Order: sequence, then C-alpha cells, then structure tokens
Amino acid sequence: MRATVVIAPSTYNITQIAAVYEKAKSAKRYRSFENENQILDMEQPGLLMEPGGLSYPFAIERELIQALRAGERTEAMRHLALFVEALSAEGMKEIDVQQGMMRLLVGNSSMRQESISRRYLTELRMDKAKPLLKDSDIMINEIALLVGYQPSYFIRLFKKLEGITPGRFRDMIRSNGV
Repeated sequence: MRATVVIAPSTYNITQIAAVYEKAKSAKRYRSFENENQILDMEQPGLLMEPGGLSYPFAIERELIQALRAGERTEAMRHLALFVEALSAEGMKEIDVQQGMMRLLVGNSSMRQESISRRYLTELRMDKAKPLLKDSDIMINEIALLVGYQPSYFIRLFKKLEGITPGRFRDMIRSNGV
C-alpha cells in the first residue's frame, strides 16, 4: 500500500481551512514516482513548482501509433507500457506523468488526431449512445447532446455507422425484446 502525507501550512483563521485543505489535496500531484511512501511539506521550497522536466518519449509514441494503425493490439499494449514506464522514470512527479499522458491522448500531430483520435472517440460515443437508446426513454436529441454531438449530426453519423437511424435502432431493439 502506498501512502502520501501532505503537510499544509498552519492557519488560525477558520474560514481558510477549506482553501488550505483544497491546496493540500492538489499538492499530492507533485509526489515523486520514485518513492512509494512519502511526506510532502507544502512549505518546502520548490515543491509546488510547475512541471517542466518532462522528457517526452517521442520514439515510443511513434511506435505505439504505428502498432495501433496496423491493428497490432499486443504490440500496441507493449509500447503503451513502455511509454508509461518512460514517463514514470526516476525523479518524475505525478503531474509530469499526467501531462505526458494528456499529450499522448490529445496529440500534437494532425496525423494522429485525424486517424486515431476521431475514430476512437466516435466509437466511444456510439458505445455510450446505444445503451441509452435501448434502456431509457431519453429523447434522441438529448442522447445526442449527452454523447457530445449536435442532434442532426448524431443521427446522420449513427445511420452511416449502423445502417439505421437511432430511432429505428431503438424501435428494433425494443420490438425484439433484446
């Protein structure tokens, strides 16, 4: 079990307790990955400095993307593990790792954003929409907004991907008792 203790500055003003507590909660993002258990003193100089020492593993990222494009799941998982390991190297703080992962997910190259992110995001949104269509009485326009689409675009995209409109999908699922 890992334990991180954060020591916040003392306060004698009861109205400041909530703010000090929130600062202490956010300070845990600055814990180091090299130690399992640690104590963070918020008054320690340099502890809460913004990250900047991140050594981003571009070569591993490139290999990961190539494996994803080729549909090589095992190889992609291996490269993802290497990517996380590289981000979690000695001396790196949790916030550095979080930012590295966000950089991978959000993407810096148009190639990755266009081909992988959109397709993956569309699949996630449709996977979220289907149970809502099946198991709820939420209007289709509301489901579209819930999964991140304008209603008219959602209906067109759903029909393109599934071959039927969301309304027809709902009717078929319910009439078949599935």
